[in-house]
Amino acid sequence: MATILDSQVVSQVRTTSVFSPTAWPRPTSLHFRGARAEHNRSSSQHRVRAAYQLKAPLSQILDLDMMAWERKSAWPRAFFVDQVASYRTKEELAGFFHRAMGMPLVAVSSEELAPPTADRTVVPAFGYRMTENSTSFSIHAPSAGFVALTEVNIPGDVRAVVNGQNAEVITVNHVFRGLKLPKAGIYEISFYYMPRFWFLSLALSFIGIISVFSSLIFAKRYHGTAQDN
Repeated sequence: MATILDSQVVSQVRTTSVFSPTAWPRPTSLHFRGARAEHNRSSSQHRVRAAYQLKAPLSQILDLDMMAWERKSAWPRAFFVDQVASYRTKEELAGFFHRAMGMPLVAVSSEELAPPTADRTVVPAFGYRMTENSTSFSIHAPSAGFVALTEVNIPGDVRAVVNGQNAEVITVNHVFRGLKLPKAGIYEISFYYMPRFWFLSLALSFIGIISVFSSLIFAKRYHGTAQDN
């Protein structure tokens, strides 16, 4: 039978790993001192009470049918991150945001869980140019990585141009626009909205306008002919 060692018989407990405010929690290694040799068998079980607190936790301002936390500082509208996290559920993604303590991150939906790390590099965009249906900006990327724009992505209807070349748009952080950068450099990036059936819709609109005018002309001529008769 396994021996249960209560924390009261442990003379000293020392944690050997440090929790960073922005890091994903890691298992803590505990060393027990002053315990008798018979309690240190391979089949022994040790129970200890330990607690830690993240620095400057986010303030929870709502706890009803949904929960909300307040962050005092805002993320950049667009930014570069040198690594991408992955989540399986929206709850896991919400946990990423909560533990990030205001530090921007990029995450994509996946079948595997890969939390963001605290040592990620974040670079905000600059030189914003915005129109009715587009947002353009510049990014100085120190390495390969990902760019996120905190505007809602509509798959198939949002396009991107990077340094004059079309680029694939991906959904990041569940609802936002993103894309991948292959290497370090200065990039000119533009996201713009163009429905996937834009040209077809435009053609149908012209056909409709022509049909209306043709019907009016025909009706006028028919009315004039009828009066002559």
